[in-house]
Amino acid sequence: MDTKILAQNLRREISLYKELVAVLQGETRAVVERDYRGLYDVVVHKESILGSLEQAGRARDELTDRLCKELGMSRGETPLASIIEEIPCSVDQRDELRGLCDTLKALRDSAFEINKVNCQAVRTSLENINKTLGLLGNLLIKDTYEPTGRVGSLELKGSRLSEGV
Repeated sequence: MDTKILAQNLRREISLYKELVAVLQGETRAVVERDYRGLYDVVVHKESILGSLEQAGRARDELTDRLCKELGMSRGETPLASIIEEIPCSVDQRDELRGLCDTLKALRDSAFEINKVNCQAVRTSLENINKTLGLLGNLLIKDTYEPTGRVGSLELKGSRLSEGV
């Protein structure tokens, strides 16, 4: 197998993860600033990137399956880093593949952490909304207007006009 194909695939995934990290940071800004239009745009862009990442991941899985067959290894849960060590290639190519794998792992970890922060920010925002709604719900008067213009026990200006006072 040509290591250039694997390196090319890893570079594609790296560029997608870099884009995802940037979009997730934009999502954080939109949530914090309560920019709902911006948040909508970010979510649409994020869905597009995730679809592309899924395709790139499937392509990488197919490449690693093929590599394992060629190397006589069982695929199972063998990590890509272990497979790279078994590929017959030059030291420079192996170092490049190791570096790409390390970069990919670091970007995945970054995306995961930013996503956790975003989830927590959204949860906190929802809790604040629910608290505010609960507070407002306690302040609302549940009675309706009476024929005299009164609302429950409150008298409004002009409510005694119908009584002839």
